[in-house]
Amino acid sequence: LDYRGGVMALFPNGHTRMVTPKFPQAIAARGDARTELPCVPGANDLIRDTNVAYGVFPNFITPLDTVGFPIITFWPVDARSTEIVWEWFAPEGQCESDPFWSAMLPGFDAVMGEDFMNLAPMQKSLESPGLRSIPLSYQERRIYHLHEEIDRTIGREKIPAELRVEPLLEKFVES
Repeated sequence: LDYRGGVMALFPNGHTRMVTPKFPQAIAARGDARTELPCVPGANDLIRDTNVAYGVFPNFITPLDTVGFPIITFWPVDARSTEIVWEWFAPEGQCESDPFWSAMLPGFDAVMGEDFMNLAPMQKSLESPGLRSIPLSYQERRIYHLHEEIDRTIGREKIPAELRVEPLLEKFVES
C-alpha cells in the first residue's frame, strides 16, 4: 500500500474506510488481466484505481477490488486469541482455475500468514511491563476508533478505568 496518499475516514458507530493509491507497477502488471476478468457489478473507478478497504463494526474488514474481494471476520475466542475467517466474493463464473485467481488466492493467504506471524510477538510486547503506550499513526486511527466504539457499546462505566480508551476522535468522525 502506498501510505503517502492514504486517506482514512472515520464514520459513526465505529465504521471506517481506508483509501490508498495503487502503485503504478501494480496497475500496469494487472491492467491487461483485469480487463479480461468480469467485474463485480457496481464496482466503480475508485475501487478500480485505488485500494479501498471498509471496516464495519463490530468485526469485519473488506478490501474491495473490481474483480472480487474477501470479507475478513474476526471472532474473539478469549482475551488473547481471535479466530479470523476470510471468504472471497467474485463475479459469477470466476473460479480458482482461472490464472488470475490461481495467483491471487495463494498470494493473499501468504500476506495473511505474514500478518499472523507477527501477532504472538506483538501480544508479548503488549503484556510487557516496560510498554507504557503505543503511539498510533494516522492510518492506525481506524483501530483506535474501533476501540472507542467498543467502549461505547459496552458502556464506559462498566469498563475498569485502566482498560478504557480515552475518547479522542469524535471531531474527526464524518457524518
